[in-house]
Amino acid sequence: MIELKFARRGVLAGALSAAVAPAAQAASGAGGSAADFVDQERALATAENKRLVVVFFASWCVWCRFMDMLLADRTAARILDPRFRFAHLRALEHDEDQRALQLNGANDVFARYAAARNGLPFLVFLDANGDVVTTTISSANDANIGFPVQGFELDWFTEMLALAAPDLTAQDLATLRAICVRLAPRRR
Repeated sequence: MIELKFARRGVLAGALSAAVAPAAQAASGAGGSAADFVDQERALATAENKRLVVVFFASWCVWCRFMDMLLADRTAARILDPRFRFAHLRALEHDEDQRALQLNGANDVFARYAAARNGLPFLVFLDANGDVVTTTISSANDANIGFPVQGFELDWFTEMLALAAPDLTAQDLATLRAICVRLAPRRR
């Protein structure tokens, strides 16, 4: 097993062995536009009576893998899947080969919802009209929480989910928060 060492928003050394969720690959590959992809996914979410969550990710983003682990967690899925349709959109790739896997205009779609200084993962919750309900940009400090680890990030994560799905119970929110804490890397 590879030893992992993490900084809050980047990797110091190592790589994460967790596989990227299959859904994360849905928005990869040449052809089609990112804006069309989001529109199509929004239409599907509306037909399912759900909100669309666009999950922006990149191959270099370790925290994106933690977000995928959260979304793949069985308990989290039982809470989230009835309310949200998750659509992964590759963006902000550094490597030319990885950029080739982005849909056309993916960085522009990212920029529509987040400032350039906001990193990944970045989630935007859209209603049936395509209007933003909330994002992972915390109201406390106007910064992207990414995968929540610190207390204020976990606080915004639960508040954000409550805004996006008001029918979530206090127990649902506490359960999701506990899953994030369980998945978070241990600091040394």
